[in-house]
Amino acid sequence: MTDTTPDYAGLNLIAEAITEWFGERCPDYAEGCPSCEAWKEYDRLRTLLERNAALERERDEFRSKLSEAIDELMAAEAERIANEVLEALTAGKPEQSGWKLVPKEPSRGRLISMAVRHNHAFLINPDPSATWWSSGVKPEHRESILRNMKQLYEEAIGEGFYSPDKEAGYVTSFEKAQGSASPTPPTAGGGDA
Repeated sequence: MTDTTPDYAGLNLIAEAITEWFGERCPDYAEGCPSCEAWKEYDRLRTLLERNAALERERDEFRSKLSEAIDELMAAEAERIANEVLEALTAGKPEQSGWKLVPKEPSRGRLISMAVRHNHAFLINPDPSATWWSSGVKPEHRESILRNMKQLYEEAIGEGFYSPDKEAGYVTSFEKAQGSASPTPPTAGGGDA
């Protein structure tokens, strides 16, 4: 009989050594027989190694199937999101699923709306007869404020300084600045109170 089983961990050498030292395998197992005991241990080791190899094959097969399943799920999720965005865009409702479609360049009306939201008196001219203070924004300051609003708009749509890889840095810088802020205003002499 020819042994076609793979040679796990050099088992063929072990079988040759057992044959040389203890003889061929006995036709019937006899407990206490040194040859039978050696062949019994050989069989136990071979079974253990075959089971281990089978488990490794199952593991590799499982990994392959798991990888394929993950790839399919990721592709399906990407397709689902793309379809949601496409549907939202084509249906004229881009705000679905947390998405909002905005133009890259804001209209002048949008910037004015942003300025009014920032300062409700943006479109009110100050009272020139007021001696101390009057609400409103001087006409010569409005264009400067609109430039600031355009910068804020650019930040909001991802065209400004911000990028996701800078998120933690901005938050950390803000928290440090907040933590180092003086709780009391400086005195008239320029030092802390």
